[in-house]
Formats: sequence, structure tokens, C-alpha cells
Amino acid sequence: TKKVLSVSVMEQFFSKLAGKNFFLNLLVLGRPWNGFVIGVISILGFFLVGGRDIYSMLTLFVVFFFQYFGGTIVNDIYDYKADKINMPYRPIELSIISLNQSRLIAVFSYLFSFAISLYTSIYIFIGALCFFIVTILYSVEPVRLVGKGFWGNLSLGVVSVFIPSV
Repeated sequence: TKKVLSVSVMEQFFSKLAGKNFFLNLLVLGRPWNGFVIGVISILGFFLVGGRDIYSMLTLFVVFFFQYFGGTIVNDIYDYKADKINMPYRPIELSIISLNQSRLIAVFSYLFSFAISLYTSIYIFIGALCFFIVTILYSVEPVRLVGKGFWGNLSLGVVSVFIPSV
């Protein structure tokens, strides 16, 4: 519970900092501080398998950063009712960013990620597609792994560590 509390405190801090500013709340919505970590993990995985190409490292970072950004928004869209009670400080719950705007931002984030990955490498595209599928399974009905204990935690681990590092 201490870890959850610290995440909540951090999110509340950034939400207060963003105020009513749409663009700052867009950042709060996508939680780029976590996306940054996902991007770094993808670079470390590439480095560990012998990759040294800077262009590929930057591409991996951007692709998985935007996959995470989109996935976080999709999760917030599907958690809207629960978050209205449990996390009322989030941008969607405060009506600073609407559900329709959130959907468009998530689609843009995914499309941008897929375009960059496909332009660069079919392997990076396949990794991005796997990341996308797992994040959708985590957040969207009828599967919605978010509340399914082990399977929810496993899917988070897969998108956080395994896919970006492959």
C-alpha cells in the first residue's frame, strides 16, 4: 500500500501543478514519467542483446513511450467510473480532457508509434503490436485483466519489461 500511496501522491502533485491547463493535463493523463522508464527499458534490452545503433535506440524509446502513453489513456477511459470516486483529481474525471478527446489522443499516440516502428523495422513494429494487444487486453472488456489478480500483474510485467526489452 505504501507504493500505491506514493504513486497517488505523485499523481495528485502533478494534477495540482497542471491546474486547468489542457496541455499540462495531457501530460498528466499519459503519465510520461512512467513512459520514460518504459523507453529506457527498451533501450537497455536492445543494448543487452548487442545493439549499439543510436537511431534504433531512439526509435525504440519513442515507440514504446507512445505505446505506454496511449495505453495509459485507454486504461483511464475504461476506469472512468471507478476513478471518478477513487482518483477524482485526474484530468478526465475533472472534465479538463473529455472522454472523446482522450480517445483521439490515445489513437494518435498508437498510430504515431506504429508509423515510426513500421518505418524503422518490422521487428520493432511487431514488438509495438504485441505491447498494444497486451495493453488492450489489460484495460478493455470483455477480457479486462486489470482486476484479475495474477493475470493482470503478469500483463503489466509483460508490457513493462518483457516486450520493450525484446
